[in-house]
Amino acid sequence: MRKWLARFEPDVVITEAIPGESRKGDRSRAITAALARVARDKADLLDVTMERVQAFPNKYDEAEALAIEFPELEPYLPKRRRLWETESPRTILFEAVALAKLLFADPAPVMARAMG
Repeated sequence: MRKWLARFEPDVVITEAIPGESRKGDRSRAITAALARVARDKADLLDVTMERVQAFPNKYDEAEALAIEFPELEPYLPKRRRLWETESPRTILFEAVALAKLLFADPAPVMARAMG
């Protein structure tokens, strides 16, 4: 994360606040918490942590809707997995876009919270 921050020099980093009832595993929770910690430690970087509201029945329907709204994402659409298959790493891209879209829908309260 530190290397990415140095390379891309963002002004804002958005991380997901994962609620207790989420089905995300311990590894995902730990990675997200570590990313937020690294972002918080950088003085010139605004760390925005927010809960992502699932507005679709599943992540694949959400990804398809986002690909319609943002056609440049279409080549990255993950295939719906079968029960015995692992999840495509591409799904995280669509989770990130959904989180950013949620922030930009009503940025004032989230940004105010992040700025203290």
